[in-house]
Amino acid sequence: MLKRFITVVLIFSALLTAEAQQLELMFAAGFASSSMYDLKDLNSQVKNNLPFQTDVVSNFPVTPQYGGIVAVHFGNVYKLGMLYAFNSTGSRLAAADYSGSYRFDDIVTSHSIGLMNGFTVFDKKGFGLDLEITLGEVFTTVKISEDFNMGDISESTSEKFTSRGFFIEPRIEANYQWKLLKAGVYLGCYFNPGAKLANSSAQKASTTTNWSGIRFGLLIGIQTGKKKKPTSSKRLDESTAMMNIQPSP
Repeated sequence: MLKRFITVVLIFSALLTAEAQQLELMFAAGFASSSMYDLKDLNSQVKNNLPFQTDVVSNFPVTPQYGGIVAVHFGNVYKLGMLYAFNSTGSRLAAADYSGSYRFDDIVTSHSIGLMNGFTVFDKKGFGLDLEITLGEVFTTVKISEDFNMGDISESTSEKFTSRGFFIEPRIEANYQWKLLKAGVYLGCYFNPGAKLANSSAQKASTTTNWSGIRFGLLIGIQTGKKKKPTSSKRLDESTAMMNIQPSP
């Protein structure tokens, strides 16, 4: 993961030396849903195999997402950038009464890093509309823990798993820029084919992680060096000046 991140940073360092570039730095905060089909099935299996009744307290709900974008603009239409996003979600099965308590938790976190291509389809008076698509890798950590307490009996187990897969995220972004300040909203669909979990010994399990779902939120940051389109009056003055030039005798 670190090698890939350094490689991308070096690429962008080279791009920043190109002519006529514009730099965009944006912070993103929003919400994300996730499929997690296999982990939901695992919860169902655990629930059905227990000798007592449990309640599904949480089952991978929509959760906050944080991240950012670094992009270089080429002209007024195309931008190339790097996107990062952090996600965390989870589930819990629980039971409790006068005799004791039981809890089964799945805590899932991910780091997504990808290369983003963006195209401006509307740009007028500071308002803009961009279409973007990002391709990259997602690194996931899953911590599964189980706690059982009854009278003098207390048992706790915990195990950590990891997975690594790729993702594609098409996104639409509406934004407004005033001087250097830029803000906007985004809506995207995150596609992540299932990636098999592996334990600390690198042994892979049949269970997979799947972050596919909807992404939406807010963006705020800066964009430097935005080009200004010539106004109609300026173009008219230039045309008039050209017409008034007289050839020398």
